[in-house]
Amino acid sequence: MHTDNRKSSPLATKTLAFATLLAASLISIAPLQAQTATSKAKPVRGTFVLVPEKSDDIDQAIEAGVKDMGMTKSIAKGRLKDTNPLYRTIEIDATADTVRLTFDGKTTLVAPANGEEIEWRYRGEKFKVTTRWEGNSVRQAFKAFDGTRENVTTLDPDGVTLRVVTTVTSSMLPEPVKYVMVYRREKR
Repeated sequence: MHTDNRKSSPLATKTLAFATLLAASLISIAPLQAQTATSKAKPVRGTFVLVPEKSDDIDQAIEAGVKDMGMTKSIAKGRLKDTNPLYRTIEIDATADTVRLTFDGKTTLVAPANGEEIEWRYRGEKFKVTTRWEGNSVRQAFKAFDGTRENVTTLDPDGVTLRVVTTVTSSMLPEPVKYVMVYRREKR
């Protein structure tokens, strides 16, 4: 074994100590940040019913998004209507780790809430879905071959009102399609 008997300068010793301390603190911060991000997520459970008078009209939002498309407008409109249905009820069971959504009692999506990409099928089509908490909101991205739909679902502080803000983007659309749907917790 080779030993270096030369004495280190005080500056080199301080620099090495600082670098070691910095590396140790960076290593310990990463898990803490991940833990705080998920620990901030407050569980949301319940059934929520659409409030039509407080929600945007999806057909109007689609129309606004395709208005300047010309000949491909009707194709784009049909595609957008297929992938942006109007849900009358949403059952939600969202914890720090997992988000489970059931739409109109028939279509269910279960996803990890850590941003991990999963494959999900809807009406026979494959989507790549990511789900993660951002503060008190759940952000989900549904990626298809021709675009992305992003939903940001937030339970208002009243614990009764659920808002779903949707943005659909595609290189084929002249502008994003955006709309907000408002739901109220079902009374039991």
